[in-house]
Amino acid sequence: MIRIYKLSMLLLAACLLPCVVVAQPIVKLWDKTIGGNAFDANIANMIITPSKKIMVACISSSDAGFDKTASRKDTLYCSNGCVGTWIFTLDKYGHKLWDQTYGGFLGGTIHTTVFGLVQQSANSFMLGCNINPVDSSGDLTDPYIYPGWAGGAGIWILNIDSLGNKLWNKRYFAQNMGFYFHDMILNDDNIYISCGIASIGAQPQYGNFFIPACYQGPFVDPNSVVFKIDTRNKAFKWSFFFHNGIGNSLFKNKSNNLIMGGSSDSVLVCNKTMGSHGLTDYGLVSTDTLGNIQWQTNLGGNSIDDLTDVISTNDGGYLLYGATSSPQGFDISQTTINDTSLWVVKIDSAGTKLWDKRFGSCTGTTIKNTNSYGKRTTNHLAISTSDDGFLLATSIKGPACGDVTESARSSFLDYWVIKIDQNGIKQWDKRFGCLGRNYVESLAEIDTGIYIVGGSVYSSVVGSNNSGIGGDKTEASRGNADTWFVCFADTTTANLTSITEITQKQITLSIWPNPANDILNYELTGNEKIKNIILSNMLGEKVLEVNSPSSNAIQISKLQAGVYLFNCETMKGKRYVKKVIVTK
Repeated sequence: MIRIYKLSMLLLAACLLPCVVVAQPIVKLWDKTIGGNAFDANIANMIITPSKKIMVACISSSDAGFDKTASRKDTLYCSNGCVGTWIFTLDKYGHKLWDQTYGGFLGGTIHTTVFGLVQQSANSFMLGCNINPVDSSGDLTDPYIYPGWAGGAGIWILNIDSLGNKLWNKRYFAQNMGFYFHDMILNDDNIYISCGIASIGAQPQYGNFFIPACYQGPFVDPNSVVFKIDTRNKAFKWSFFFHNGIGNSLFKNKSNNLIMGGSSDSVLVCNKTMGSHGLTDYGLVSTDTLGNIQWQTNLGGNSIDDLTDVISTNDGGYLLYGATSSPQGFDISQTTINDTSLWVVKIDSAGTKLWDKRFGSCTGTTIKNTNSYGKRTTNHLAISTSDDGFLLATSIKGPACGDVTESARSSFLDYWVIKIDQNGIKQWDKRFGCLGRNYVESLAEIDTGIYIVGGSVYSSVVGSNNSGIGGDKTEASRGNADTWFVCFADTTTANLTSITEITQKQITLSIWPNPANDILNYELTGNEKIKNIILSNMLGEKVLEVNSPSSNAIQISKLQAGVYLFNCETMKGKRYVKKVIVTK
């Protein structure tokens, strides 16, 4: 009888499992908040290394503390408006492994801002940054040898190893010319960098880049440029100039040619031979590795079509991803339920359109990141997936409507990912968010069917709950802006063994009672041993510290009533944080 009952239960489970998978294929595996005591956001890139490490580059104005092991380099000379470059690495379980901070000592409104991170080899990575190029200090050891005030922003390339140690660095700029980083790639021993440019005065001079032949003086610039740099001697090989933001997305295709994509207007100047249907179109240019144009195309409607990302596809073509406010017409084949929606276009290897699809919500959908630095992410927010489909990411607000099937977590913005097949047919969508403002800035596939989406989460008050625990976010905020990552699996394609492994490797911190009065109990699951515990208030001030705790309880009777952060560090250097409420 017992055997019959057990067999019946197994058959029932086998019948129910497929239904559960079809009804809800997406399973959240973990989420992680990483930051310091101030501003840590604007993810420039997130790459997955061959060993499944997650390397992230962002900007930071935080001092040492929480997840940061070092303060920004210009702390003594600059106000809180300055930022530096911050790199950190997580394992596939969301545990932080190491971090490094880079920058110079001399002050500026924005001093060292990272906009690119690419992998050169197993032990070599390239960082691309914007800098105010008026000093040689800190990590900026390349001498500043040009006379006068350079103005604008220059480019700084930093070569690091797999632990973030500096190998070499080089700066590039010209007097009276501003460079604004878009994207960077590596090809053999060459770096390709795409930038927006703007002259702020007379003819550029004293620089280490080539002046374009189509340069017409201030305010009539080509305003997009791609540089080719030899990593062996750090010297320019050539530069390609184009009108408008054609270099927002840059990559090398299977034929070793360059593809440059961005938003293109109707002005025909400086290598641009095709006009636009509306105010801006999706614009693409293909060149060989010497900068010779092979083909170019514009795709769009009669209004604003803003290209964010271009990726290569397995059939040798390309997928274009961005936002449109155009109605149906010209290259746009579908109507929309709102003024702005996502627009996805599939083209072949010669730039000919194969199909297009648009997706959106009832309250409008946009990919633009309008945070305090006006940054638009240069990450891939569209990726090819291992099942030959595509995954798209953006930030949305409002209720479930249109292509959005889940309710809002935040009254501001949430992360939104949408899965489509190779023909652009929607398969599923998923929403993640907390109570704050959630800006998507990065997307990657860690393993087959296992994805990670990351971005910036903002709070108007340090440690306040509008970016703390709530919604899909399980960890408290560190400062007024943190990076936040969510790892999730598509159970229809993912390896169930990998899902189980990641789930079982999660280490969780439990605290009780919470709210607490006199005694606070805690427990850290797994085999990790706690090295020290720090309780801090919402201003980041340490109020209690326990080193090498001998029990799973601490005395908090002397603390005033209020909200605190419980921060524990393990012997392996990992940190876990929880919010604690103390009552009296």
